[in-house]
Amino acid sequence: MPSRQSPALVPAMPMSWTTTSVSHLFTPEEQDILTTLVETRPRSAYQRYMDRQQAQADALRVEIRHLEEPLHTLQAAQQIQDPAPCEYSQLARNERRRMLSAIFENRRLRAAVQEQADFATSLSKLLHRELPTPFAR
Repeated sequence: MPSRQSPALVPAMPMSWTTTSVSHLFTPEEQDILTTLVETRPRSAYQRYMDRQQAQADALRVEIRHLEEPLHTLQAAQQIQDPAPCEYSQLARNERRRMLSAIFENRRLRAAVQEQADFATSLSKLLHRELPTPFAR
């Protein structure tokens, strides 16, 4: 059984083409570059797609860092400009919260009472219903 090499190590064209036939035309450094270019396989469409996705994500991360700096500056300036809420506005907010809570609780209790009334009505009808006699004369 022939030995299998990983796809990254399999050259795209035979090494003899790059080293013997054109070796006299290039310097050793250029030969290394040429050998590297020839040995590496082109990336698949999926790999190129993933490379683009990664590059876009990296670019967005850099842009986020650049945009966060002025944002933090503006937020700090806004906190300095906004006075602390006065005591009366805080009391009004708390009162509104309590009122809404009471309204929701009232609705919940009304629904529970209505459900109990419906149950009592149906139970009363069931108890007052005449039972059929099995042996009628």
